[in-house]
This record gives sequence, C-alpha cells and structure tokens, in this order.
Amino acid sequence: MFVHEYSDKEFASYEECRDDLMSEIDSDDIIEHLEITTIDMISKFLRRKDDKEFLDWLGEKIDNAFEKAIDELITEYEEGEVD
Repeated sequence: MFVHEYSDKEFASYEECRDDLMSEIDSDDIIEHLEITTIDMISKFLRRKDDKEFLDWLGEKIDNAFEKAIDELITEYEEGEVD
C-alpha cells in the first residue's frame, strides 16, 4: 500500500499514489531538492553555448528534484501497518 503526504487515502499502487500526488505537489516541494545554487545557475547561464543548452541543463536539474520530491512524499507500507 502507498500513501503520500497530502492525503490520508491509501493507494494500491505507486503509480496511482503518484498520480494523486501530482495535483498537490508545489514548487516548495521541488525547490528543497534542487541541488544547485543561484551561483551555479548564473555561472552555467553565462558559460552557455546557446539558450537550449542552458534550458536542457536546468530542465534536467528540475526533473531530478521533482523525482526526489515525489519519492520523499510517498511512503510504502505493508497492509495493516497503518491504522
């Protein structure tokens, strides 16, 4: 069984729980997992070959942070462990 931080509803699959969580997750959940600083971002922007390179790099960082946030917010447990 799976639950997430924003609901006390139980889900039979990770995917079902993830889908429900998607409507609740916000930028604060993602930002805390973003492993770059403002200095990193500005440096990468100034050294970019073109805008696409920077946007691809930043998009990858955000996607990784999003996945980490999802994994942190979802808890798996054996049936009967949670009242």
